[in-house]
Amino acid sequence: MAGPQRDTSEKMTLLMVEAKTLLGETGDGGIEQVLHDLPGQLGDLNEDERARIEELTRLANAGNEGQIAELAAIRQDARFEFAPSDDRMFLTLNTHPALAGGQPLTIEAVVGELKRRGITRGVDVLAIRKAVKATGDGEDVEDVLVVRGKPPTSGKADSYEFFGRRSMGRPPEPIAPKRLVGDDDNPLWLCAPDDVIARRVPAQPGQAGYNALGEPLPPSQTQGRKIHAGGNVKAQGDTFVAAVGGMVSLAADTLEVRKVLVLNEDVTRQGGPVEFDGDVRVKSTVCSGAVIKATGNIVLDGAVEDASIESTGGDIRLRRGVAGRNRGRIVAEGSVTARFAENVTIQAGGDIVIEVGSIRSLLTAEGEILVTTGRGQLFGGVAVAGGDIKVKRLGVASGLATELVLGLSREDMASLSELDEQIVITGRTQNNCGELADVIERMVGDPLKLTGEELEDYKRLRKKQLACMLKNRVLQARRDEMLRNTNGENADSKVHVLHSLLPNVRVTIGGARLAVSQARKACVLKRHKDGRRVIAQGG
Repeated sequence: MAGPQRDTSEKMTLLMVEAKTLLGETGDGGIEQVLHDLPGQLGDLNEDERARIEELTRLANAGNEGQIAELAAIRQDARFEFAPSDDRMFLTLNTHPALAGGQPLTIEAVVGELKRRGITRGVDVLAIRKAVKATGDGEDVEDVLVVRGKPPTSGKADSYEFFGRRSMGRPPEPIAPKRLVGDDDNPLWLCAPDDVIARRVPAQPGQAGYNALGEPLPPSQTQGRKIHAGGNVKAQGDTFVAAVGGMVSLAADTLEVRKVLVLNEDVTRQGGPVEFDGDVRVKSTVCSGAVIKATGNIVLDGAVEDASIESTGGDIRLRRGVAGRNRGRIVAEGSVTARFAENVTIQAGGDIVIEVGSIRSLLTAEGEILVTTGRGQLFGGVAVAGGDIKVKRLGVASGLATELVLGLSREDMASLSELDEQIVITGRTQNNCGELADVIERMVGDPLKLTGEELEDYKRLRKKQLACMLKNRVLQARRDEMLRNTNGENADSKVHVLHSLLPNVRVTIGGARLAVSQARKACVLKRHKDGRRVIAQGG
């Protein structure tokens, strides 16, 4: 025997003697009992313990049947279990390898169990294959995603297509619904009689889905809006047809055609008054002396001079404001919105909203008066409101008088408005007569130099000037008496000054008064609980 082989054999003999000696000294330590009790602890085996069992299994398989029987107590087939996600849309797989010669895991076993549970859709066979292979290599596999559910898809609810004409000379074209909501910033969409102005698009059902357990998931139900035929609109099945020519309008869920008059040229006094049963939109200037009266809304895109504008059943929108020259008059049953107001009378059954400012104007609103955007300044003239008045800057440094009246009943507001209009008209006449007489006097130096007829006209101007002065004194006294004697129906109305309050502002709320004598910052003016005075809070 060669040297190295002999050395190895001798070492092995010594090792085996040592092993027998060790086993002889310690005994088997209850090995059979340990193996018998091990199946109940198999779930707690660590990696080293599992490796030892696998080694014994290999050795046993190389021996006889008696040796194999020694490991029968701890033999365990490969195991697996599924775990659904909380929403049941995913299914994960956990596996445990076989022990002591147990049956290995197969793809057929995993897929078969899924089929037995009725799970046949969304199965990831490739993920299962990888998990089975890893298990066969002796690895524990956890949380492998093997089944994905399919969520249902929502259907499309009933919807509508809308159509209109940019002008009567053009054909109808599709319109986005948001452009038909009556916003004056949008262009007008017109229609001719018998135009199709809307069409219902039927609902499209969604698709059902399923979760990872194979349970069906029905599609969610979508509720569409329901459009109703309003004025001058005929519903014909799934279509809506215009009964008359006019403006297409969608308010809430009601589609209507409103009679509308669109004027592209300047509106002047020479053209005669404009009277229309419906809406009026003027895209150019409304010149001095023009008269517009409508039963619906009035929208004026261009500048407005000293004209008379009246809506008996709608709102008025002055997109570029009005310079009334103490002769302009704006009256609406609804609300009035203007970019600015200067030397004009505005009366509204709703609110008055001035975007930039109001100067020396007479504002009367049964609702609120709001001057809160841009510079938001109100000074000069009179503002009368049934509700609150909200303004950024109230009054002016020049000391021009500004008066606010709040909390009156509708009847008192009408009376006050009538008195104020008379005062404005009489004052305007007084000023006109005085200014003309002054011009004549400056030209001739001494009025007695005028001819007989000229002198008579001059004297008539001065008499008219004086008569107006006296008449205005009487009107003003009557106005003051009315304000003193009213308690007001809305005595809780307030003036909200958001930025600054300047002197020479008079405020009357339900008969209580305040004359502002010093500047303040942001504050609220309201009637004191004693009912006799107006107080300022803040500022």
